[in-house]
Amino acid sequence: MRRRRAVFVLVLQIQAAFVSSCVMRFEAPRAPPAAVVPAPAPAAGSAAPGSGRVLIDSSDGPADVAYVAGPPSAFHPPPRHDDPWDVDAIPASCTTPCWLELPYGEHVLRLTLRADSSRRDLVTVPFAPGSAVYRRALGRHEDFLRGRRLPGTFLAGLGAHFMVAGLSFTVFAAAGFVPSADPPRLLALSLGATALALAIALVGLGVIESDPMIEQAGAGVLFPAPPELPVPASAP
Repeated sequence: MRRRRAVFVLVLQIQAAFVSSCVMRFEAPRAPPAAVVPAPAPAAGSAAPGSGRVLIDSSDGPADVAYVAGPPSAFHPPPRHDDPWDVDAIPASCTTPCWLELPYGEHVLRLTLRADSSRRDLVTVPFAPGSAVYRRALGRHEDFLRGRRLPGTFLAGLGAHFMVAGLSFTVFAAAGFVPSADPPRLLALSLGATALALAIALVGLGVIESDPMIEQAGAGVLFPAPPELPVPASAP
């Protein structure tokens, strides 16, 4: 049962790859958020030697922050995952606004809005001596197999498969390779079935196009933390 489900999902993903280019809508990139300091819980302390602190925040609301990768010298080995969006393989470290303490260098973080998981970004944040604030206006990256796109992909793929089969059968029937007592009637039935499959595929594409996949780039701003801003005694 699990194998059948995996094959079904794979087929849908292959179909999605073929039709996604015609149903994707690119929206204008978001503007960087204002360089204002959020209000985390007060704390005090200093970063460990060789580490910097950054207060991560999202202008869209609470967002889960996950550590994806960092420089080779980091004492936190970067996780090795093929899919940085996999929330099970790379769980969240904290929820914005929150402090992160990491070794000096650039680190890749994943931010996902809690209220809307399609609002998400992979961001590269530099960690340097001292403390800084990084705020992000999250982009939108929708999964293809969601909403009406899922049944639409199924219908489009089903119609396309049967249409190819119908065309192949029609060619063989017209060439006389399919034995039949009434070849013209067989050819007419084959053409009718092919036309029906084409109609199903077009209906599926119409359903997909009514719910386009949205892609939108986010934007961030990094600025030094004000001296009066409290920092935590240890990393979360």
